[in-house]
Amino acid sequence: DYGDSYSPTIEWEAIRMIFSIGTSRRMRRHSCDFANAFCQTKMPEGQSFYCRMPKRYRMFDENGVELVYPLNMSLYGTVQAALLWYDNVSQWLIAHDFRRSETNPCVFAHTSGDMILTLYVDDVGIWARDSELYSKFMSDLKADYDVTFQDTMSEYLGANVEGNEETVYVHIADYIDSTYEEFSDALAEMDAD
Repeated sequence: DYGDSYSPTIEWEAIRMIFSIGTSRRMRRHSCDFANAFCQTKMPEGQSFYCRMPKRYRMFDENGVELVYPLNMSLYGTVQAALLWYDNVSQWLIAHDFRRSETNPCVFAHTSGDMILTLYVDDVGIWARDSELYSKFMSDLKADYDVTFQDTMSEYLGANVEGNEETVYVHIADYIDSTYEEFSDALAEMDAD
């Protein structure tokens, strides 16, 4: 069921726009990544989700009926895991004075106007103008989630990020280099033919 399983993700057009807005407002760029994000999401009340154990660990009751186990937390591989995570983190952000963009559900702005977030599953781009607000955001988020912060955004979603508060260069040179390295032997064989 699409409505119960689709989770929005941000597009690069929106990310480029936020880079432009953040740079024009001289905001510092940070990022954070949630560890095992889906598993940090409690299952919604009133909804039951069950899983089967792998073949080697399956158990049966006295009538030979296979036992299934209720999930208390979301689990990677379940259809609704990404949506549950998105709902969880977006509700947290809204409860902590962020507004969700009406045009892009993965962009959040703090009510003060001093911080903007982009959400791509468990990767968050952060543009902040107020260092105290950013520090409070970090401590509040760390209190509720297992999350690591990068004080300076040097990479975001596989792209390199360079520059300072006044300029930004976003490129994929490292991605190109690693892809070339990965396929260099195959390319050499093609050239030999």
